[in-house]
Amino acid sequence: MVAIPHDAEQINADWLRGAVSTKDADTFSSLISVSVERLAEATALATDIYRLNLGYAPGGPSGPATLVAKLPSSIPAVREVARGWRTYEREVQFYRDIAATVALRIPRSYVAEFDPLTYGFVLIMEDLSSATGGDQVAGLSLDNTRQALEEIAALHASWWDRPELATLEATTIRPFGEGPWVGTGQRHGAAWPAFEPFLADRASPELRRITERMAASVEPMMIDMARGPRTLCHGDFRADNMLFSARDGSLITVDWQAPLQARGAFDVGYLMSMSVTTDLRRAHEAELLRGYHAKLLASGVENYAYDEFFHDYRRGLLIGFTYVVQACPAADLAIPMVEALFDSAVRRVDAAVQDHGLGEFVD
Repeated sequence: MVAIPHDAEQINADWLRGAVSTKDADTFSSLISVSVERLAEATALATDIYRLNLGYAPGGPSGPATLVAKLPSSIPAVREVARGWRTYEREVQFYRDIAATVALRIPRSYVAEFDPLTYGFVLIMEDLSSATGGDQVAGLSLDNTRQALEEIAALHASWWDRPELATLEATTIRPFGEGPWVGTGQRHGAAWPAFEPFLADRASPELRRITERMAASVEPMMIDMARGPRTLCHGDFRADNMLFSARDGSLITVDWQAPLQARGAFDVGYLMSMSVTTDLRRAHEAELLRGYHAKLLASGVENYAYDEFFHDYRRGLLIGFTYVVQACPAADLAIPMVEALFDSAVRRVDAAVQDHGLGEFVD
């Protein structure tokens, strides 16, 4: 196993040449220097992210000029949250074992290593800084929302009820409610006292009631969302995990730390409740959902009626809110961008609660 660096300064030319796979060895054979710069300090909630600027010996083969490195968060409380969800382990597994099967455009990975003893990990990936990042606070445009739903429908359809899902059950990419999801309700309840004051001037009494009651109901909701037929879900499908190519506007989906097995409606509900403004959702929700469902059917999915999908979607609008609740105690809400991220999530989920009567799922 490749030695996992304790910090970014340990990522040097010797380490990188030795860490890449044999198929990439020639590409980096003349690498002589690596300089490191920190990225996304205010918005990367689960990891520390760095750009690697690479230098090559004259006359030798030249690989990429820059790469991106992901390492565990330097904040202990954030690392503990990640350990509870096994997010670092799952992202490494995704890139090592699953990425090649996914039709979505994703970053190319050069190194993906995880140490179960120390919970250290490292991912070295292509640098996509020329692409335009999605903005969860501002919300996706209508065209970008359509694009995201079409892409995620293709992923869901391609993995729909595949036999390989059973094999994945022996890994960290388990059905919703199993494996790393066991104890979600307890973690939700433990985070509630820290999250409740944040809701005070932002949320309706109904959302506050539902959020508190989710400690007892979120795991049964997850388990029900994973009933067959199920598929491979991204698990954290939101605007901040999307890039749009500067060349052709195509979607690049990043941050595969939470892949899971469930009905694809979870990804859809999470996207619509977190990354689409309330006004846009209300104006175009029916059209967008019909488009997603039609893509499933056109791709060969059978025996999944729209009414059944819509029921799953309503539950998906709510389940992902536990991510927000549990992330709050470790988040630095004094950073305006972080506070705005949590604020937008609260207000959009609150509107969805009112529009869709989501209290039934916790009562």
